[in-house]
Amino acid sequence: MMSQTILIREQWTGRRALVRISGRILSGATAAGLLQRVRAALARGTRDLTIDLAELASIDCGGIGALLLCLQDAARHGATLRVARSRGPIRTMLALSSLLPVLEQGGLPGKEARRAGQDAPLLATA
Repeated sequence: MMSQTILIREQWTGRRALVRISGRILSGATAAGLLQRVRAALARGTRDLTIDLAELASIDCGGIGALLLCLQDAARHGATLRVARSRGPIRTMLALSSLLPVLEQGGLPGKEARRAGQDAPLLATA
């Protein structure tokens, strides 16, 4: 049985935040924990969020759903949220769900694209 424990760490620079997630699975209570952290950051005025998945070992449909809820909440607050450094099975799951480009680019389908020449968040990592 997989552990459902994740570790969420935050780094702040002005109105930008980098959220690093590590652990085995992102679902149920752990997904709710991520959503709560993102909502708190948005309420504090964060406008550029990057969720770093480099250390996340696995994700399920509940975890993908939580990332989409985070993306929707960011859009409602006029903020940009993107996912960075997804690897291995995480990247595969996001690609199979057809959500990888949406999450990496930080925009919901049907929303106005970022204007040419507009700065991207500095904390996005490759």
